[in-house]
Amino acid sequence: MKHSQREELAASERRNAVLGGEIDELRSQIDVLEKTRKMAETEVHEISERVADITNVNSALLATKKKLELELQSVHVRTTSAQTLGPDSLFVVFHVYFFVYFFIFW
Repeated sequence: MKHSQREELAASERRNAVLGGEIDELRSQIDVLEKTRKMAETEVHEISERVADITNVNSALLATKKKLELELQSVHVRTTSAQTLGPDSLFVVFHVYFFVYFFIFW
């Protein structure tokens, strides 16, 4: 083998070693990125579950609010009716208001 061919072979081997190192480094980076992607997917899944849970709670609260608003409206109608009936019925209405207030704020 000639001297120039040996130099070319040595240069090729050095390039091959450098490229092999770069390939190993890229594989390592791919592994890190894959782990990061999997963690991000897990977080997205967990956040989606939380959003669904919070949405369900919000829907339940809205339904309760609507129910209480209707009850309050009913109490208001009864109060208006009781005012026309006299003082005894106002006592009953006071207790109904107290119950509704206690239920809403406690």
